[in-house]
Amino acid sequence: MCSAIILAGGNSSRFGGNVPKQFSQLGGKPVLAHSLLALGRNELVERLILVAPQEYMEFCRELATKLGVSCEIIVGGKTRQESVYAALLQLAPAEGLVLVHDGARPFVQAMDVAEVLAAAKEHNAATVGFPATDTLKFAEGGQILETLPREKIFAVQTPQAFRISVLLKAHEAAREAGFVGNDDCELVEKLGIRPAIVAGCPGNIKITYEIDLILAKGILENLREGTK
Repeated sequence: MCSAIILAGGNSSRFGGNVPKQFSQLGGKPVLAHSLLALGRNELVERLILVAPQEYMEFCRELATKLGVSCEIIVGGKTRQESVYAALLQLAPAEGLVLVHDGARPFVQAMDVAEVLAAAKEHNAATVGFPATDTLKFAEGGQILETLPREKIFAVQTPQAFRISVLLKAHEAAREAGFVGNDDCELVEKLGIRPAIVAGCPGNIKITYEIDLILAKGILENLREGTK
């Protein structure tokens, strides 16, 4: 069993349009609804915290009620990192594991949740990730400096899972140092902990740009066809 945090507090500056990506329509309901249903109905999740923008608090309350998902809704911070920390303060001093997931990743699978939690239980921290398939280059100033070993590179996704005490310690250390990481695993790495990585799937996409929403609609159609 675990607690879970769904992050939906971003303003989607790269997405474009008048509605943040997590509230855009996908298959007749907001993108966020898919993540809420996936984690809200997962038997491994006993407590769910949704982090939302102030202006969408009422919308999120109504959405959770409509979906029949029980969750606590709090206002997010100015950054993703601040939002996670705010949710962690709601959990402390609880023990056990916490799952962190992006509300704009609508296709999280129950298997991913189970596997990343099992890995975090053993290693204190874990993430879902997908092995790189493209050739990857390290570049600077418009020039390639190095070709990276593709077999060692993963595109990191969410959900990510941690012992609550470990993630809280990592966030507090980052705040004290004024450090802002790319994800929660990076903060934990700063403590000297090496998170485990479990294989994800390419379909676990994050809606970042408008083209991603088009791709998501195609994935959803395929998933629906597969259940017929």
